[in-house]
Amino acid sequence: MPQAAVSEVRVAKPLPFKLDPPDPERLQRLLVQVERPLIDAAVRARLVRLMQFYGEGHIVLLITTITESEGNADALIEPIVSAVSDIMKRRPEWPERGSQWLEAFDLIPLVGLLQVFRDLDAFTEREIADHYVIAVGRRLARRFAEIDGPPPPPPGYRISAAQRVIEQGLELLKHKGPHATSPICQLGRDRFGLDPNDCSKVMNVARLYGDRGWLVEKLSRDALFNLASPSLPAAARDAAERRLRTGERVTSKDIRRMKADQPQTS
Repeated sequence: MPQAAVSEVRVAKPLPFKLDPPDPERLQRLLVQVERPLIDAAVRARLVRLMQFYGEGHIVLLITTITESEGNADALIEPIVSAVSDIMKRRPEWPERGSQWLEAFDLIPLVGLLQVFRDLDAFTEREIADHYVIAVGRRLARRFAEIDGPPPPPPGYRISAAQRVIEQGLELLKHKGPHATSPICQLGRDRFGLDPNDCSKVMNVARLYGDRGWLVEKLSRDALFNLASPSLPAAARDAAERRLRTGERVTSKDIRRMKADQPQTS
């Protein structure tokens, strides 16, 4: 005899803490304090729920962040409220940055960014909310990374020969004057122990690859000097860079061969 099908009954798990009951009047008093008494009903309902979970301090900072950042006075709408609240919960160390947190939002047009997703006409409102919180979060992360600068290298990390050459070249370029008599060679020798003949070479490297260090990361010092040499034909340099982009190994010998293979111009 076949067993009777038993339907599953999903029982919601109790929360590990007790929630305050919803209190719209308490929220209204708070909105009056922050001078935002009139807001959309959907946003009001969302704020009531958030206040149950996270308290008045969360609501005050949430509203202040949105409405007092430059160009966002009219951004107290869904899904912006939910997105900013979600970021505050996921990355609590960011709101703790105080003025840096608020100033970061000066650079994010919250309503305009939301409209970009809606204009695409490619997502549901639920999908827009998901993509929107990611987009705002990434902009905040980039801003804080700019403020903090690059992280220190991990213990045991060794800088590559190419990175060292680029750093030396960039530093010398900062001090290079308009004349050939500028004391670059003296500076290179005193600061980096460079041979005077190598000062122009490291600056050539920095000019070409100062913002593309990833491309030449695995080259030896000699190969890097050959690749950045002004005497290397552009076609040979392009050929070497194409090989580097595909992950191929390129040596000084390879670069000299590419140079020799180029037709000689009269």
